Amino acid sequence: MQVDELKQEQQSPLPKNPTDVIEPIKLLNKSKYEVYLAKSPQSSKLYAMKFFPHENGKVNVSYLSERCLLGLKHPNLIQIRASKDLQDVRKNGQNILNGVIIMEYAPYGDFDRLVRPLSDL
Repeated sequence: MQVDELKQEQQSPLPKNPTDVIEPIKLLNKSKYEVYLAKSPQSSKLYAMKFFPHENGKVNVSYLSERCLLGLKHPNLIQIRASKDLQDVRKNGQNILNGVIIMEYAPYGDFDRLVRPLSDL
């Protein structure tokens, strides 16, 4: 492996089509959109995988809004690692088209859940 390949691998540990490789393990949150804990078989790294079902055969507007944050990097924000507009997902015996976003996994939950008890005081 050459130095350039090593640098690229360190900066971008996900494969070219991560939504095809990263596997959902268990449901983390079922609000408007389902979020699953997901795992990369190659690195055993954990991710959060959010599914946005298509609406009337079109890509979900909420998915498009969140996908815009793909390049955003800040130490206080969960980083979106990858997205895919069309992911065929089998659910309840049917194939359903989804937009999929893969993001860093936050093992302690989201910020809102952490600060909500403080705001109730």
